[in-house]
Amino acid sequence: EFSNLSPNHSVTDAQAIISIVGNNFGPAKDERDFDQLVKVGEYPCEIREWSHTVIKCKLPPGSGKDLLVKVSRDGEEKEYTGAPFSFDPPTVTSVTAFGETGDILTVTGSNFGESAPVIEIGSSRCENPQCVSHAECTCTIPNGIGNALEVSVLVKGQRSSWTKHLFSYPKPSISSISSDGTCTDTATGFVDCQVGQSVPITIVGVNLACAAATCALPSEPHIVKINFGSSSTPGLPDGYVQDTGE
Repeated sequence: EFSNLSPNHSVTDAQAIISIVGNNFGPAKDERDFDQLVKVGEYPCEIREWSHTVIKCKLPPGSGKDLLVKVSRDGEEKEYTGAPFSFDPPTVTSVTAFGETGDILTVTGSNFGESAPVIEIGSSRCENPQCVSHAECTCTIPNGIGNALEVSVLVKGQRSSWTKHLFSYPKPSISSISSDGTCTDTATGFVDCQVGQSVPITIVGVNLACAAATCALPSEPHIVKINFGSSSTPGLPDGYVQDTGE
């Protein structure tokens, strides 16, 4: 019979000692030869003390929330029915503020768990997450655009709370603008077109975005065409920007 579990939460790398209070746990192992086992979720808890009324055990590093605590003796298993045990959720204290696609993002904080968590920049998942500790992880920045994007860490269903430490992709940079000959390309880099014309304009640069929701642009130079005037593509407005795939 169980009456209390203390503490019922811990940081992910503390190896906390937890106490289970109750009745009829049986004598200590050195008084009688029987099997004793405590598990917190999937984690075995190393027995440090066992009496008829108190069990103390040491947790390994872990992660997760609402983990069931089970005690077994001589093959008979009992489940603690009070509040379950949870490792603390991740927190973010600093991130790499700027970077391009393919660069390494560094995130520091706490409670990142014993295995690599999910790291997101805005709504995009960071690639190849790796952790050197429960307090520092890195990942490869995915394709994306945006300024002041939240960086969040997800560990077994627990997400870090909002943080003021944000990430920004580089601003777009245009290296050249040209037309298909309908307009006049000037020596200063401007393209002169007549008002009212529907003209394709080619812009070459880096970190360019497009209107299509499914467009994912690389960071290396590529070509984007802008159509001024009536759109010839159904569903795209006048003056749309479209990645050509080049």
